[in-house]
Amino acid sequence: MQTLKSKLFWTASIIAAAIIFTVLYNANKTYVGESRILILPENTMTAGNIEQIIGNVQEIPKSLSFYNGMLAENHDIVDGAANLPDVQRKSYWDSKIDIRRIGHSSILDISVFDKNPAQADIITQQAANDIAVVMSHYYNIQTDLSVRIIEEPIVSLTQRGDFWTSSIAISSILGLVLGVAIANIIFSIRKKRGIISRKEFGSIFKPEEAGKKFEPEPEAEEIIQSDISETIRPVPAEDEKKVILEKLETKEKKIGKKPSQPVAREKKSVAPSNLPIGEGPMLEGAVSFAPGEGKEVKADHLREATPEEVKERLNKLLKGNL
Repeated sequence: MQTLKSKLFWTASIIAAAIIFTVLYNANKTYVGESRILILPENTMTAGNIEQIIGNVQEIPKSLSFYNGMLAENHDIVDGAANLPDVQRKSYWDSKIDIRRIGHSSILDISVFDKNPAQADIITQQAANDIAVVMSHYYNIQTDLSVRIIEEPIVSLTQRGDFWTSSIAISSILGLVLGVAIANIIFSIRKKRGIISRKEFGSIFKPEEAGKKFEPEPEAEEIIQSDISETIRPVPAEDEKKVILEKLETKEKKIGKKPSQPVAREKKSVAPSNLPIGEGPMLEGAVSFAPGEGKEVKADHLREATPEEVKERLNKLLKGNL
């Protein structure tokens, strides 16, 4: 299955397994209170039966009557099996206490387990004290047997039984299952949104195609090539002027200038035909213009009108002919 080869699957599986292991560790976190007692025989007869006596000391504290006696003696102990039948209360107490012999000595190690470190300390202390009291009911503690506490309770954090093996196995299996589920869900969402890749989701392709470089279909390649050719086709020569003018106009608009306009030439007026034209010399300093040209020509002298011409023009003005 190609999904199992994806990085997303392994990442999700490792994260899920770590979360599950953390939850199991916190759920099974247990505190243990440990105390040690010493069994000393007081005579030769008791010394001959020390093995049997040590066996009795190991089993008597596990009885339900011993547990009930502790609860009656110390009200600070919380009864975790309250309102349960005696069978279940016995099983509950058996799971909380453990008494082991240290080697071949007459030293016994008392261990009490509880979720609360304070309760583990109180129950361990009470159990060690009550063992001496209970054994006094069967033996004379002055002439036959002596029970002494040689180490006060020490509380520490622990995990009981095969916690590490079972927790690692459970978290690994559940992590793989959740990793597959999470990876498939994420792949499905990506596929619907069109952002899936062959490398990440090889399971949706043929096995022989998984990991191959993506190549477009021939039809799609032709469309791409046609679009590229349309984009980079050369501009015809007759359109070059238009393109340049459009660019110039756009540039002028951006810098706030108006496009250049043709300069209108100044219209020159022509002198009326009825004005008298002198035939004599021109006045000094007068300016004349050559016909058809915009050049000015200075004349040294202009001719003055004769008396007859002056009279004729006055008559025309009076008659309204001018």
